[in-house]
Amino acid sequence: MKSIDQKQWQEFVDKSGMVMPGKGPFIGPALSFKDPATRKMVIHFTDRDFPVGFSRKLGVLLSGQEAWYLFPRKCFFPIELYETNEISNLKHHLVQEWCKLLDDEHDLYVVGASGDVIISYGHLFMDEGLKVFIQNPELAETLLALLIDSGANAELISPTP
Repeated sequence: MKSIDQKQWQEFVDKSGMVMPGKGPFIGPALSFKDPATRKMVIHFTDRDFPVGFSRKLGVLLSGQEAWYLFPRKCFFPIELYETNEISNLKHHLVQEWCKLLDDEHDLYVVGASGDVIISYGHLFMDEGLKVFIQNPELAETLLALLIDSGANAELISPTP
C-alpha cells in the first residue's frame, strides 16, 4: 500500500479544488470542495443492512474509482492510498470501522484518487445517510444506477443554479 505525507496531501487537495478549513479544538479539519459539488448523493442504511448489505453497497460505491485515499478527520499522516487491488481491503476496513462512528473522533473521509469524489464517512451517517460529494455528473449518475440495482436507498441531489 502506498501512502503520502502531509505536503503531498496538501498538493493533492489544492490541485483537486478541495479545501480543509482549520480544525477545531477537538476534531480535525473538515474536507470539502471549494466550489459546491455538482452532485451530492445520500445513501441511507438501516440496522438490517449491516454488515452484508452495507458491505455490498459500499463495494458498489468504491467501484467508481481506481484508487482511494483514506483521510482521518484527526489528520494522521501519512495518508494511505488503496489502489485497485487493495480496494477490497479498504471496504473490509470501513465495514469494521462503522461501529466506531458513534462520535466525531473517528470520522473519516474516503477520497477518490481522481480528486472528484469525497465520501463523508462520519458519525452522522446512520441518522443522515452516507454523504458522497461528486464533481463528475456522469459518474454520479452511473453510481446511482448501480447502487439502486444493488438495492440501495439512494438519492442524487443537484444544486440549484
